[in-house]
Amino acid sequence: MEPPKELVELVESRTVVSGTALDIGCGEGHSSIYLAKQGFEVTGIDFSETAISRAKKNAERAGVKCRFIKSDAIGLDGLDSQFDFILEWGLLHCIMPRERQGYLSGVKKALRPNGVYLSVSFSWYDQALGGSMLKYRLAPSSGLWLYYSSHAELKQLFSGFFSILNSKLVPIASNKNYNSTGNYFLLQNKS
Repeated sequence: MEPPKELVELVESRTVVSGTALDIGCGEGHSSIYLAKQGFEVTGIDFSETAISRAKKNAERAGVKCRFIKSDAIGLDGLDSQFDFILEWGLLHCIMPRERQGYLSGVKKALRPNGVYLSVSFSWYDQALGGSMLKYRLAPSSGLWLYYSSHAELKQLFSGFFSILNSKLVPIASNKNYNSTGNYFLLQNKS
């Protein structure tokens, strides 16, 4: 599976340069593996033991070294270092509004001063999973509740923690036949 083109663009343009990277909600490790191939020292976390097991096997098959840890994203417990770059692709919409301040506090703590953080999550403008302009949606495939934020809502949330380098709406693959609308935020640690 290919890494998101937005991530590739950041690396190829040297907006994000190799160093240490954290992939939050890494799934089967595809973005982590891409970053490792580009010279990053990568840690990937996911709450699913199955995903972590698959990520380890995928990295081994790709011939790269990544550190994969089973961990909850809220608070980022168990991380013993800070990172130059943090990637969170398709996770924030799984975190309910009441948990987002705690989540972003953990991200800020894990990000080095002047480090860069990329967050891409489903937008409430998207028509998938139940209709237009709905914030709370039930994902049919997983049965999980998702919270689709407006771009303005995330701008306000992120600005309390980070400097916003870039923000826009982007298409993100949600299944083979449909691209969802995503909120893209490239952020920098203020401290």
